[in-house]
Amino acid sequence: MKKITCIALNSSSSILYIGTMCGNIYTLNVGTFEMAESVIYQDVVVQNIPDDKKLKQGAVKTISYHFSNPDCLLIGYQQGLITLWDTKKLVVVSTFIISQSLESVAWHHNGDQFISSYSDGSYVIWDTQDSSKPSEVPLTPYGPFACKAIHKVLWNTVKGGDDYIIFSGGMPRSSYGEKFTVTIMCGDRHQVLDLSSKVINFFTISDALDESEFDNPHSLVILVEEELIAIDLESEFWSPYKYPYLEIPHSSSITCYQFCPNVHNDLWKQLAASSQSMPAQNISENDWPIKGGSVIPDNNPVNNLLVTGHENGSVKIWKATLTSLQLIYSFHTSQVFVTYDGEEEKDDDDNEEWPPFRKIGNFDVLSDDSRLAVKTLVLNDITRTLIVGGNGGQILVLQLLDVDAEKETIVTHITIGDKWDSSLWCNPQPLIVKHGKRKYGKGFHVQCVVQLTPPAPVTSLTFHAEWNLQ
Repeated sequence: MKKITCIALNSSSSILYIGTMCGNIYTLNVGTFEMAESVIYQDVVVQNIPDDKKLKQGAVKTISYHFSNPDCLLIGYQQGLITLWDTKKLVVVSTFIISQSLESVAWHHNGDQFISSYSDGSYVIWDTQDSSKPSEVPLTPYGPFACKAIHKVLWNTVKGGDDYIIFSGGMPRSSYGEKFTVTIMCGDRHQVLDLSSKVINFFTISDALDESEFDNPHSLVILVEEELIAIDLESEFWSPYKYPYLEIPHSSSITCYQFCPNVHNDLWKQLAASSQSMPAQNISENDWPIKGGSVIPDNNPVNNLLVTGHENGSVKIWKATLTSLQLIYSFHTSQVFVTYDGEEEKDDDDNEEWPPFRKIGNFDVLSDDSRLAVKTLVLNDITRTLIVGGNGGQILVLQLLDVDAEKETIVTHITIGDKWDSSLWCNPQPLIVKHGKRKYGKGFHVQCVVQLTPPAPVTSLTFHAEWNLQ
């Protein structure tokens, strides 16, 4: 058995090319699922390159078929050799060599050029008619300091506009080497999408036909370890699309939950109305770009809700069906308290940052303040009351209202026990409620905040709806 390093389908999807660690490429008939006899041996490929480059080229890193000539394959090897291979004549058409470890290659739409990326954070543009040297000087977008590898690169053309060059990785090794990123460059526009988990793969979506002169991508889809993200490339700020059904329950770690079966219909309708009235910030107005499948109607709809509390202080309410969870409402308790997001961050925003990072995605690896974590919660569908207990001894009482309001948060302090010495309390101090009035739209409004002293975690809550006691 050979370890597989990359795969690629031909233009008709009838043959699967399988690159291996040993440097050979095998072919699989997709229809019969049988291996073909023809093998592209690395020893044959390197026969036509200079003697000083005939060292072992390592694993096959990438395979890409030619757009206009399906008989040509672009094959890239780990040690930097790229070759254009004729699958009919079984010969090397041309070779492209650079002394750097190769990561990926991608064709230009015209089929006369391609781009390759390398382990030092650079990319190179080649012309298939001249394999002696790159058509442009190698570019390291975030150099000149040492950078991490550009793991994958795409080159898409746009009718009447600048080309897109999109790649993952390539960050300065010393300062941003731990970040997971995808960079989008289009003319003077430049953004680095800062992701919270490792990039697995990405691709663009286009409505252009195979015979079109341009790629004209309208969306970028990024698969990371914890979520799937789609970016609207036709929007002014390259905004993400709203999820149709792919919300992530664990975007911040779930710390508690309550399942509410068959809730009162009035609560259900009011939650739906509140969700529609909530402003969607920095979200594309266009529909989710991936189409397919069909939704089976639920002939016996039941108003089941799942309420989840999270490590970052958020509370989310989900429509729970037999097959999926759909987010219908969310509230962040951090909005009520004074947090670190103060003037220092505002000052930083005034300065131009390089690379131009932009946080994207819903997955939140770390919580800014452990005191915000929701430890317990209670939702009563009759009184439409939500009570939330936090890790810092805070209890929030919220009421679902169908009107806009502006009110000041009432704070009540309760001391547990007769004797309490603050000097002996080694845990974090209680959160501070923001002063002044807060504006609320339709949805849950904070009626009051109860702060326990000492600020120990609230681990259990109950609510008496008739007496309005908790």
